[in-house]
Amino acid sequence: MGAIVTPHRTMKVAILFLTLLPLLCPAAENEFFTMDNGLRDVKTITGKAALLEELGYDGVTWRPGNTAEAVKEMSARGIKMHGWMMSLPVVKKEKAAPLPVGEIEALKGTSAIVWVQLTRGGGGDDDAARELHRLNAVAKPLGLRIAIYPHINNHVETLEQALRVADLVDDDNVGVSLTLCHQLKVKGMQDLAPLLKRALPKLFLVLVSGAEAGDTKSMGWDKLIQPLGQGSYDVGQLLKMLRELDYKGPVGMIGYGLKQPAKDHLKQSIDSWRKLTRAAAGADTSTETTSYYVDAPGGSDNHHGITAQSAWKSLKNVENINLQPGDKILLKAGGVFSGSLSPKGNGADGKPITNSRQ
Repeated sequence: MGAIVTPHRTMKVAILFLTLLPLLCPAAENEFFTMDNGLRDVKTITGKAALLEELGYDGVTWRPGNTAEAVKEMSARGIKMHGWMMSLPVVKKEKAAPLPVGEIEALKGTSAIVWVQLTRGGGGDDDAARELHRLNAVAKPLGLRIAIYPHINNHVETLEQALRVADLVDDDNVGVSLTLCHQLKVKGMQDLAPLLKRALPKLFLVLVSGAEAGDTKSMGWDKLIQPLGQGSYDVGQLLKMLRELDYKGPVGMIGYGLKQPAKDHLKQSIDSWRKLTRAAAGADTSTETTSYYVDAPGGSDNHHGITAQSAWKSLKNVENINLQPGDKILLKAGGVFSGSLSPKGNGADGKPITNSRQ
C-alpha cells in the first residue's frame, strides 16, 4: 500500500518555514574590502591576494597598473575587485585627456566600480559632469558603474559636493561614495544621518577608518586614518546608520599612512569590523573583550598589540585605543615603560578595565 499523503499538514509546515525564514536567514552583512594602499609592504600581487584570503576579506580596490594581473590573481583567491581608482581632471573640453580605456576594459566581468577622484583643472561642475559622461560611455557598456571619490584639495572634497555633481550627470550608473577621513577633515564633526539618507539612492561605496573625534579639521592623517578599533570617533554608530538605511553596498578600509605591517593592521581592522557589524545588527557584544599587550624589550609599536607575539613596545598606542568594559592592558613583567598611562574609555559594573602584567 502506498504512503498516505496529508497535503494540509505539508502546507502548514511550509507556511511555518516561510514565516521563520527571515529569522533563520538574517540580512547579509555588507561586504568588507581594503584599499590597495593598505597592502604596500606586500610586494607581489599573489602575496596580496593570499593575505586577503587568509584574513577573510571580501575584496580590494586597485589603481591603474597591472590591472589585468590583479583581476586574475584576486579572482583565483575569491577576492572581489570592489573598486578601481583613477583621477579625472576637471578641465575645459579642449584640454580633456585620453581615458585609460585598456585598463578599464580589463575590469569587464568583475562588477568593479570605477572610483573617480575629480581633480582640479580649471573647470567647473558642468565640466566635471561632461568628463563623467565621457567616462561613462566607456564603463557602462562593460557593466561597470562609476562612483565619485571625495578627496581633500580636489574639485570634489565632500559627499555633499559629490551629490551635486552626480545630480548634474543624471545617470543611474554614476553615483557617489562617502570617504570618512576626508569628510571629517573638510567638514568636521557632523550628523551624517540626513546626508546619508539623501545620498542613499546614489551611494555605491563607503570608506571608513578608525579616527579621533573632536576638532577633526585641524587633525593630521595619523589621527583620521587608523586601523578600525582605534580612535574615539564612533564608527559603530555610522555602521548602524547605514544598516538602518538598508545600505547594501560594500564598506572598505583605507590604509594610507598606516605604519604597522599589512598583516597586523588588516587583522585588527577585520576583527573590529566583525565586532562592530554584530553590534550594529543588535547582537550583544558586551561579553566580548580584548586584551592589549605591551612588551618593552620585545615588542614593536608597528604591531597590532592584540596578541603576546604582536605586542606593542611602548604605552603610546594604548593612548589611542577606545577601551571597552572588560578590556585589559597587559604589561610584560620585568619591562620598563616610560611615559604616562591615561587610556580612553570606561568600564562598567562588574566589568572594569584592568591593567595587569603578563
